[in-house]
Amino acid sequence: MHSTHAPESAVWAPWRYTDSRARTYVVRPAIERFFRHVASSDDGDCWLWTGYVDIKGYGRFRGEPHNRAHRWIYEAMIAEIPEGLTLDHLCRVRNCVNPYHLEPVTLIENSRRGEGSTAAALQAGACKWGHPTTDAYAYYEQTPTGRMKRHCRECRNRRNREWWRRVA
Repeated sequence: MHSTHAPESAVWAPWRYTDSRARTYVVRPAIERFFRHVASSDDGDCWLWTGYVDIKGYGRFRGEPHNRAHRWIYEAMIAEIPEGLTLDHLCRVRNCVNPYHLEPVTLIENSRRGEGSTAAALQAGACKWGHPTTDAYAYYEQTPTGRMKRHCRECRNRRNREWWRRVA
């Protein structure tokens, strides 16, 4: 059977084919494809992503230049995300794609506003061992995925001393 290849944004429309071997594809605009996967939350404030959600809870969308749904809609409706900034969900709902619930902030500010252990340490102003979390007491390491992780310099020194005691 003969098949034709269509762009990813194309949707097969069975009511629009010329014969049994040739199909006509309807190319839908990205914004239309996007809103097919959006539902309103119970309070009506958040726009919840009903399409594919990744393991971290963020919606995924096949649109250029991003594939995270909240990043794509922010750039489509508000403005381009400035270099070096990330989007913070002000509503704290990861699969919310309402662009008015998003704010571009630095990665450290996004971590500080969060709810995880990193945010708790940043809000407390100290690591879990009580060392200050200022830049003078921290170092940054790049992960294999390209993200920068912040570590406590004093805790690293303590771990190194303990390791050398064990192997010596």
